[in-house]
Amino acid sequence: TTYQRGGRQGLASDVEVLFNLCDEFGKYATDPNDNKEAVNLIDTSPTEATELKEILQCHIDRTAPSVNEYRFCGMEETKEAEPEKPKVIQAPAVTDITNTSAVILFQTSMAAKARIMYSPTRRGLRRRRNRKSTRYVRTRASNDFAKTIKLVNLKPGRKYWYRIFVQGGERSKRKRSFTTLRN
Repeated sequence: TTYQRGGRQGLASDVEVLFNLCDEFGKYATDPNDNKEAVNLIDTSPTEATELKEILQCHIDRTAPSVNEYRFCGMEETKEAEPEKPKVIQAPAVTDITNTSAVILFQTSMAAKARIMYSPTRRGLRRRRNRKSTRYVRTRASNDFAKTIKLVNLKPGRKYWYRIFVQGGERSKRKRSFTTLRN
């Protein structure tokens, strides 16, 4: 090592020294005109020296034979957190059921556009020709992101399945149902 070679040359020191032997691209510096060992980071850049010490200690700790996990030390890529997507947070509730209409109340996690898909069969929610859809409505902070949508022109005494879809976000987890009143 450099330390051992220095000792053989009579250059041993009892002063702590720390050198960054990499260039600005993280490659080992081999340029003879730019001797990285001429600059002791402890004297010239204490912050960089501390960071480098932490990385070196991390490597020592992680390369021990007893360690099974391998991760890069101090060089992890940081991914930007994905923006939160709106979703239905309050289980939908069906109110004001009549023989031809029903009102569905729901709440989203943030301002969003949402609509309700509904069908007289559970499987119908998957097939375009068997389902109907409301127009998108906007949930707003002024109403705690809660919204009601009225379904109209329903058939009396019939079970309907529905699901809420949030534009750019998640749909409600479960398919739910209600039955209109008989005449």
